[in-house]
Amino acid sequence: MSDPEIHIERVPPEVTRPLRQRLLMGHRTLAELEASDGTYPEAAYFVAMQGDEIIATASARQEAPPWSPHGHRPWRIRGVVTVDRLRRQGLATQLVDAVLAHVRRQRGDFVWCNVRTSAIGFYESLGLKVRTAVWQDPDTGPHVSVGMRLREEGNSQEDELSSAYSGLKQV
Repeated sequence: MSDPEIHIERVPPEVTRPLRQRLLMGHRTLAELEASDGTYPEAAYFVAMQGDEIIATASARQEAPPWSPHGHRPWRIRGVVTVDRLRRQGLATQLVDAVLAHVRRQRGDFVWCNVRTSAIGFYESLGLKVRTAVWQDPDTGPHVSVGMRLREEGNSQEDELSSAYSGLKQV
């Protein structure tokens, strides 16, 4: 018997929380994740499903980065995670693509997120660039912030943003 087909769908935030808690935020309760999600009417939460199982998540909400914003409508990407057995098969990329399509529909012009240093390569492969020095999250380890300006679909111009942090090296 073959594995059920994988599909991406938009869901309410509470659908994503158990997987996010299990794989990203084991130090937080589901209630704490709910509070962290906040109330953002334009936010979007996506999952990859295999049969009835949620195997990956990603979301975005309109939120300015902690540094000087590079756009008029910045959005934060959050909760990107895939179950271990299906990592490196393109699911996170598909979910981030769904997130970016949503952000563009909402006229977002910049996306950013805080990422574990072990995930920098993934985000760079999507076009995001490191924007901050490495900082230590007391619960989840070393992180950086990454970001990129969004272009209209089909525009392949390179991100022209200059960042005060672009020359920083990883520590």
